[in-house]
Amino acid sequence: MGRLRGMRVRNYRSIGGWVDVRLPERGPLVLMGENNAGKSNLVQALDLVLGESWPGSFHPEEHDFHGRDRNAVPMQIQLDVSDVWHAGRYDSFEVRQVSWRFDPQESERPCAFDVFDANGRSSWASNADREQLACVVVGADRRLGYQLSYTSKWTLLSRLMRKFHERLVEDPERTERLRARFDEVVVIFHEVEAFQLFGRELQDMAGELAANLRYGLDLDFSAYDPSNYFRSLRVHPTHGGEVRSFDELGTGQEQILAVAFAYAYARAYGEGDGGLVIVIEEPEAHLHPLAQQWLARKIAALGDRGVQVIVTTHSPAFVDLSETSRLACVRKPSVDGATTVVQHSERSLAEHCRERGAAKADERSVGPFYAASATDQHVAGLFARACVVVEGPTEALAFPILLSAVGTDPLELGIAVIPAGGIGGIARWLRLYSAYEIPAMAIFDLDSSDDRDGLKRAELLNTLGEERSRYKALVTAGAPIAVGEGYAVFNEDFERAMRVSFPEVYAHHEEAARAELGTTKPLVARAACRTLTGELALPGWETLKPLASAVANLVRASEPG
Repeated sequence: MGRLRGMRVRNYRSIGGWVDVRLPERGPLVLMGENNAGKSNLVQALDLVLGESWPGSFHPEEHDFHGRDRNAVPMQIQLDVSDVWHAGRYDSFEVRQVSWRFDPQESERPCAFDVFDANGRSSWASNADREQLACVVVGADRRLGYQLSYTSKWTLLSRLMRKFHERLVEDPERTERLRARFDEVVVIFHEVEAFQLFGRELQDMAGELAANLRYGLDLDFSAYDPSNYFRSLRVHPTHGGEVRSFDELGTGQEQILAVAFAYAYARAYGEGDGGLVIVIEEPEAHLHPLAQQWLARKIAALGDRGVQVIVTTHSPAFVDLSETSRLACVRKPSVDGATTVVQHSERSLAEHCRERGAAKADERSVGPFYAASATDQHVAGLFARACVVVEGPTEALAFPILLSAVGTDPLELGIAVIPAGGIGGIARWLRLYSAYEIPAMAIFDLDSSDDRDGLKRAELLNTLGEERSRYKALVTAGAPIAVGEGYAVFNEDFERAMRVSFPEVYAHHEEAARAELGTTKPLVARAACRTLTGELALPGWETLKPLASAVANLVRASEPG
């Protein structure tokens, strides 16, 4: 059965120039990134070619073209595949690429849907080609009731029952036995007098109305469809041994059942046989955090069995940094609002880290190293427009309050403020975010208690690409807060810098916070900063404005217009 190896898309909705996505050999592909980055557009492009509708019948609307420009390059979707065979009337070959193109400038054939072999030989694609590699999208709206119905031949239930029917009729003797059993059921139905009467009236009226037609219509009620015996089966949720309707399910339950059915469907084809791409959009929706973690584990197991799964998500629960080849970061960093995708193999991520100062990074350990070090806060940075990496929880709690007070709200701008767990961890996370092309800056201080030999700061400067002479000149200038290229430094430490910027006032607020909350530094700093925002006329706020401007510039440089 067929397998999807990758896809390339251009000039489709938010996607401008070519965007390339590769699927891992095993395990799910996770499309992660901020809202409105283009994850759903990638899914829709895949569904356009391998989903329910015939691609050759699709005629794009104005908004389907990137930038609404119909005169730009053609809209194209190319799928790299394997184990798909084209058997045409005049030719037969193994398909390596399935290609759909819409070009308004082409008068004779504006919409082209073709298959290609490894040497570029092509032929028009057929339904038989598509049926070797099906795509089922479990959308963010779940549509479980639809997928478990016979509304079209493309629903999960219809596909599955067709497969069962093919296996059933391989044995004629078994088929005949089943037909006899179903005929017995129909006899029992006819014991209901109202059923008999309705059947006769329907037959008679249909005969009258169709009398002048070339072909008559013979109607019969039966308990089976001879073209697909299994079509008589229905799927219903149950609770406590009683059948329920899908309307009675909570949305979280519906999500779990949708994935469970997709899993069972894939198993029916045989583990590892391929032939099916299951796309699950936002599996975290309506699930509490523990349920998200559980579902993420089950989806990963499904992918590990050889079933091809693509997940779009906004939840760190579905991001496994130990398998970076399974991650694709979808972003919109360019001024024209075009979607980009960044993927890394373990090898390319290790190379990126070595180039930025992590001499010992290698492809075998780089993924497990990040996975072991990461918290949900670290992973959440992969969904942000930009990241500010700070030393610890004190700065992580205090900075958003201080920055918002001078006009730069990190949440409003989509900027994550992430604690690195000490000066030594900042470089580690800057490397990861830069690998996925997420703008980031570091904020640290000159407190040498955990870096007496200066090696951690030296590593950080190397990661930042900052010359030590410029750094020395910056920090020896004596300002309580100094801003450099891609970083900011607090003189001595955060608390002392705040006390210098706000003489007496900040220290007073600290004392008040300690009296109420105790001596936990992050809580004291957050409370003191909140109180400080009620005194915006103080001159000390001027010292924070260059820092706020540098943080805002992380995202404003890429804003359209």
